[in-house]
Amino acid sequence: MQESVAFPRGIWTLLACVPVACTAPFVHASPWLTARLFESFARSEWESMLDLREAAARTPSAERAARYLAHAADEVRHTRMFAKRAEELGHIAQDLGGRIPYGDPSRVEARVAPTGLGQREEVDFLAFVHHGEARALAQLETRIAILDAAGDPRSAALCRRVAEDERNHATYTWELLVDLAGGPSAARRALLRAQAGEVVPLWRAAGGTLTAPLFSLLAIALYFVAGPFAALSLAGRREPEALPPQ
Repeated sequence: MQESVAFPRGIWTLLACVPVACTAPFVHASPWLTARLFESFARSEWESMLDLREAAARTPSAERAARYLAHAADEVRHTRMFAKRAEELGHIAQDLGGRIPYGDPSRVEARVAPTGLGQREEVDFLAFVHHGEARALAQLETRIAILDAAGDPRSAALCRRVAEDERNHATYTWELLVDLAGGPSAARRALLRAQAGEVVPLWRAAGGTLTAPLFSLLAIALYFVAGPFAALSLAGRREPEALPPQ
């Protein structure tokens, strides 16, 4: 294993902070919205734990398996933390899909594929996880300042604790990625593939979100544009001449 090196923060990671900076002041002005957001974070952490446990079962490396399992344990802890804070803010976190209670990974059925991880597959997995952890870290750092300004020190402290773990996760996954990919250049190429894989889902999500508002705006614009032409058309019509009396 190579010496610890700082992981890169690319433009894609920084751009991911823009939506947080724009929406978080409004979200964190409401305890209810903050609670709903934290519940969604709990669900994301839980899903991450499932992926890491699967990778730990499939990797041929006992060392990497141990790192994945330690990471998965952190994700369970984050799930509990976010779910508890959501409950404190007045929103009772629901079981995941009505079948998996938060904080009890022993009840999770194994989600392991029959074959082991190939090197290319594990490189892509590490790139995906690293990108997610680096992005989460950058977004949490942005959110912490907003929570402080909103007068919610408990939520800010929670995000600080999670951000520190995310920093550790981003660091170790970058080190493993560089080692397994064969160097920093190959690791950056794998990271670009992971980032490119987000473009289509984000484009579809943005399209689904914006379709209805854009359609409404287009309809309003057409109303105002077509209105004067309709008025002119009506004004230009001549009343039919009355027939002379027989």
